Amino acid sequence: MFKYKSFLQKASLSACLFLCVVLNGYAQESIFFTPAEEKAYEALWALDEKGIETATPISSANMLYISNLYATLDIILSDDASKFEAYEEALEERLEELENMAAKEPLYSFFKAELMLQSAFVHLKFGHELEASWVIRQAYHKTVKNAENFPAFKPHLKTLGLLHVLIGSIPSKYEWLLSLLGMEGSIENGLAELQRYARSNESMAQEAALLLKLVHSYLLNGQYTMEETSFSTSTPLAQFVQLLISLKKANGPQALATFLWLDRAGFPYPFLYYLGGEAYLRKGNFQKAIKQYSRFIQYSKGTSNVKDAYYKTWLAYHLLGDSTQSQKYLKLASSHGETRSEADKYASKALKKGIAPNALIMRLRLLTDGGYYPQADSLIDIHPYPKFETLSEKVEFDYRKARLAHKQGKIDKAITLYEQVIGNAPQKGDYYAPNACLQLGLVYIERHRTEQAKYYLEKVKTYSKHAYKQSLDHKAKMALAKLKKGPG
Repeated sequence: MFKYKSFLQKASLSACLFLCVVLNGYAQESIFFTPAEEKAYEALWALDEKGIETATPISSANMLYISNLYATLDIILSDDASKFEAYEEALEERLEELENMAAKEPLYSFFKAELMLQSAFVHLKFGHELEASWVIRQAYHKTVKNAENFPAFKPHLKTLGLLHVLIGSIPSKYEWLLSLLGMEGSIENGLAELQRYARSNESMAQEAALLLKLVHSYLLNGQYTMEETSFSTSTPLAQFVQLLISLKKANGPQALATFLWLDRAGFPYPFLYYLGGEAYLRKGNFQKAIKQYSRFIQYSKGTSNVKDAYYKTWLAYHLLGDSTQSQKYLKLASSHGETRSEADKYASKALKKGIAPNALIMRLRLLTDGGYYPQADSLIDIHPYPKFETLSEKVEFDYRKARLAHKQGKIDKAITLYEQVIGNAPQKGDYYAPNACLQLGLVYIERHRTEQAKYYLEKVKTYSKHAYKQSLDHKAKMALAKLKKGPG
């Protein structure tokens, strides 16, 4: 099956959090909900199932949507495959009930497309790519047709915006498939649609603003400029998204503060513990990282990120110098979990090397990924000329220094280090050289040096057999497309 799954998976959580509007009644251009439905909607943001169930006894299209969105969030965040059959049965019942309500257009098609799209992301979560692709196609065409028939209906902007960003993010080698499926879209158009809705006075504008931030940092990796949009982070759901964004943007202190807020609030899904482990690991607090990874492993009902949690526990014990525990978790990491997620794939590849990572390099990497730049600088100052046993270690050390300099805004220093990485690295195996090429390409785009940017971005695809080939090739493709279109 085609491999654009990982791009959709990155977006699947955000899409299911904020796919569409909860509605009651149709004015010509907007959607509103009753006070009782608003109470249910607030319970949804609090991940409070009982609050949704007790908000109102009246069945409506709005409540069908709220219930389905909660069920979608629940099965994705819990990673619990045992809920899948019940989820599908409940979805069919809601779709049937929605049809029996004889809701007027554009509400009926809007709701139906949204419920279908939610189910597509659930299919993707559990590896059902063929089913997900077909359902996404159906939702896309239903939404496009509905938007053509009712162009003043603003909520379409959020749905189409998300779909257009996802479609525009698919690697070019699968564009033939999009054409076959009759789907088209671009990242720029999708972002513009989301921004337009976020700037409106619609009741769900805050969701669009939050979705924009999540898509921008988590799916598009900050490669596209966009206007700032404010959003409230006062609910557990919004705080969870803020945690994801903070980790992605190397804001370790903010990530830790958000994790602690959610933990105190009783966030109901074990994936929180995995993210807490990530935050503590990057800070260098290895004992607390081990505790959070252990909580995740103990309570998780799924398989995603389990291998990586065992791997990171092994890594933490290795960096603490505890050989007994590190050997124990090395065996557990090798024998547990799957390799569907990118984190698990990287963990599997690292484990197959059979060599413990260099402690200095790993500490430098973790501090940089957490945004602890002064501590990372101090680490380099303490070890200005380290000796390494392999060429791969030397290349990685230069790469880590390049990433640190780049994130600190020391661009000329970063360029020199990236060039050293590219000059010394082998053509396959590690991802340091292809990512160095990608970063140089992005730097030269910012400096309006088009030919150099194009050279390095095209060079990304020449590297093979590294853990992040699909995602790095994709990022280079997006940057090349943006470069081809020129300014604006």
